Formats: sequence, C-alpha cells, structure tokens
Amino acid sequence: MQMIRLAAEMQRRGHTVHCVVHRGPNAPRTLEHDFSELFDAGLPVSAYDQDRRAEVKRFRAWLRENPFDVLHAHRDRALGFAYRATRGMARPALIANRGTTNPIPRWTWARRVFRSKRLGAAVAVAEAVKEALVEEGVAHERIEVIYGSVETDRFRPGIEGRSVRDEIGIDGATPLVGMPAALVHKKGHRDFLAMMPRVLAEEPDAHFLWVGEGRKERFAALAEGAEGKERLHWLGHRDDMPEIFAACSVVVCASTKGEGLTGTLREALAMARPVVTTDVSGNTEIVRDGETGRVVPVRDPEALARAVVATLREPDRAAAMAEKGRQWVLAHCTDAVRADQLEALYRRLAGG
Repeated sequence: MQMIRLAAEMQRRGHTVHCVVHRGPNAPRTLEHDFSELFDAGLPVSAYDQDRRAEVKRFRAWLRENPFDVLHAHRDRALGFAYRATRGMARPALIANRGTTNPIPRWTWARRVFRSKRLGAAVAVAEAVKEALVEEGVAHERIEVIYGSVETDRFRPGIEGRSVRDEIGIDGATPLVGMPAALVHKKGHRDFLAMMPRVLAEEPDAHFLWVGEGRKERFAALAEGAEGKERLHWLGHRDDMPEIFAACSVVVCASTKGEGLTGTLREALAMARPVVTTDVSGNTEIVRDGETGRVVPVRDPEALARAVVATLREPDRAAAMAEKGRQWVLAHCTDAVRADQLEALYRRLAGG
C-alpha cells in the first residue's frame, strides 16, 4: 500500500509512473484481481515472474524501449530482479527501499545490490533502519531516511468507534486495550497475553482486542491458557481500521524485533489515539516516552501493563501526548511529505 500511494501521488504530480509486480507462472486468478488496488488507482501495471532468468531478459528489453529515469524497488526480490535487468545500463538509477532492521539475507541478490556501486540510494524508513544498513556495510552517504506515510484523510480524529464496541459487546466507558498486528511471534502476542492479568488486577473492567491475520490455530492454542482470555476479542482481518483505532482506549505495539517503524503507531497517532510501544527499532522515533506516548522494554509484560494502566488512569495526559504524536505524524508522515522527499531524490539521481 505504501508503494501504491506513492505511485499514485507521483502520477498525480505529472510524472510517468509504471508499476512492475511479481507474478508466478501458475497464478490462479487474473492480474486485475490480485492487484486490484493498482488498477483502481489508475496505475499502469506489468507483471513478471521475477525469479526466472528469461523474465529478467524480457524486462531488460522492455526497459530499453521505455527509458525510465528511476527504478524504485520495494522488496528484496524486486531489487535483485531490477539489478540483474539493468547491469551495464547507465539508466535508470536504482533505489532500494528498506523497511526493517532485520539483517539482509545472506547469499541473496539483495545483499549484493545494497553493497554495490550500482545502487543509487537506499531509502530507510527510520533512523534505526539506516543504522542497521550501515552495520551491514552500506555506505552511509547513500542512505536516505524517509518515513512511511499514513492516509491522514482516512486516519483522523473524530471517527466513531461505537460500532466496534457494539460488535464485541462493551459500552463506551469500558477500557479497551487493542493490538492490531499480524499473527506472527515477533509481534509480541505472548507478552500481550502475559500483560492481561496484570492490567485486570488494576483495571478489572478492561477488555482486550486482537486484530490481524496469520496462523490463528497456533495463536488460539497460545491464548487458551492465558489468564483473562474471556476478555480477549479476536477480529481477524479488518477493513475498518479507523473505527478499530477509535474504539481503543489505548493501542499497543508489543513487537520484539524486526520492525522499521510500525505502521500501526503512525495510524493510531494520526487519529490522536494513545499508544504504548516496546523499545524496538524505529518506534521510539515516533513514540517518545512521556511526550507522544509511552515506551517500555522489549519482552517485559510487567512494564507493558504498568504503561497501559497509567495511560488508562491519566486520560487527559494520554490525550495530550497523543495529540503531540499526531502533530509529529503530520510533519513527517503524510503522503505529500514523503512524495516531496522522494521526488527530490529522484530528480537528484536522474541528474536534475
């Protein structure tokens, strides 16, 4: 979605934009179905099986007929594909997005490209990601920190969360602690479960909310033995995330590793919702402890519970911090701000 919104904004500004997607040889559905958001945005789309050498040659031939100035790769596979297709070509300039502090996988094209002089720039989504890239051997001067963006017309204050609370059967006064996150272990669901009884000891009316997709059976087994599990509501994948955030008294990010800057925090703060996060990767660049939210150590359910309870018990202070967070998001994470920064980078790499 970050790529789609960026492409749409660049096209709106008058640039010629083309989206290149990976598509295996046995995809069961149509291109229009699998990439409907791109087509809905009116963006030109081409598909390649980016794992096949023949497709690399086909893409190279297409680039020679369509002399773009910049190739901006948003995933490791796409980066390796673009690098192989453009070897020996003066243009287009090659840009790599990096959205995580995880190590670049060894023995991959991406690892080679990040260290190659062929790479025009690496775009890190947080200062923490830039630091991780430098440790990987990427030249400091070729890394640009440009934060991901949030749809501020969609994620904004004033949205009602009553429909979500009605759905799970609680009233407007009941404390609701939410964690929107994919059901993968690095997101800290185990710590969230361990936090629940500690919160209930101080706030016995509290309820808890999980939103996100993943291996539900594995996480159901994990939750089965949790104290307070009867207060935990699972909503799976949702398209009404603004209403989800609006329903929450506090939004929690309990991640343990591998983040860049968690999109949940950008979206929640864009709506001026109180947040609590672990001290992981770039999250403390947006959530400054005691200023725009609360920050706790990684894998510390006790500290997580204390921060949640403090947020629930100090609603005025929590609201003031969330509003400060919203102002930070508006200054650094809008589609327009991100596009301005990337447009300047594109122009520089394209020779003005």
